[in-house]
Amino acid sequence: MTHPIDLARVLVTVCTYGRPEPLRAFLDSYVADPTTADATLLVVDNNPDGGARATVEAYAGRRIVYAHEPRPGIAAARNRCLAGIEEDTQAFVFVDDDEYVEPGWLGELAACADLYGVDIVNGQVDTVFPDDAPGWVRARGLFGYPQRETGSSDGLPATNNTLVRREAWERAGSPGFDERFSGSGGSDTEFFWHLVNEAGCTFVWSAEAVVHEPLTPDRMSLRWAWRRHLRGGNVLGRLKLREESRAHVMLGGVGRVGKGLAGGAVTAVTGHNPSGWLVGRVARGVGMSSSAMRHVVVEYSRGGAG
Repeated sequence: MTHPIDLARVLVTVCTYGRPEPLRAFLDSYVADPTTADATLLVVDNNPDGGARATVEAYAGRRIVYAHEPRPGIAAARNRCLAGIEEDTQAFVFVDDDEYVEPGWLGELAACADLYGVDIVNGQVDTVFPDDAPGWVRARGLFGYPQRETGSSDGLPATNNTLVRREAWERAGSPGFDERFSGSGGSDTEFFWHLVNEAGCTFVWSAEAVVHEPLTPDRMSLRWAWRRHLRGGNVLGRLKLREESRAHVMLGGVGRVGKGLAGGAVTAVTGHNPSGWLVGRVARGVGMSSSAMRHVVVEYSRGGAG
């Protein structure tokens, strides 16, 4: 039986590394959300020199806690977030430092968890495109996130806007983030794969608990999009290998490549931009197939600091 979530017993966590301006924008939006007033925010600084301390401490007067995790890698930083869970914590939340939240965001996450009686709620991440972003950048599925209906439960949660009930996490064995995924990314995928697919935790999506993620100019390239989806497919394939044969994972990847090529061709013929299919779907298929050959796509040169 689940219990209503008391926002005063919620721990919100955010990891940061080398992004002072986005972090400041996040903090401004966080303190402007009236539903965060009684929650505790833990900011884990993964900068070796602790460079985010002054930015965080400028928000004195709120229940905002600064912690320094000098070990490189997002998985290490996320594990420091988990170390901040206290005996009276009822639920904990993950959000990214390059996002900003809608007023009422935290309340919507908790309300959705209570309404559906689930262990995990993943809120909507809205990609904010620059005004001058070309059409191919806006192509569905290439840079943005899927729009899901409240109460649906397809896919897996991520750490970009997610609430987890503490009792469910403990029931699953209080897992941490696997630091073997630091170089490749995907430690959050592995974390939620275990909670949902192996430990049986329930989850739904919330279209009302919204955070916004600006798309920066340095990411508006086909090369960046290809690497993003290649890595995502590779991580997914590595997790599928826990339950499926290498041949089955390989065929799954090849099938995705085929669907991507076919979908791209149809899209081009109908006069629309095919990049979402040809880059997004094909790259994920290639990444999944490569995992069947024990290849790991390494994304982060700092050992996972991205």
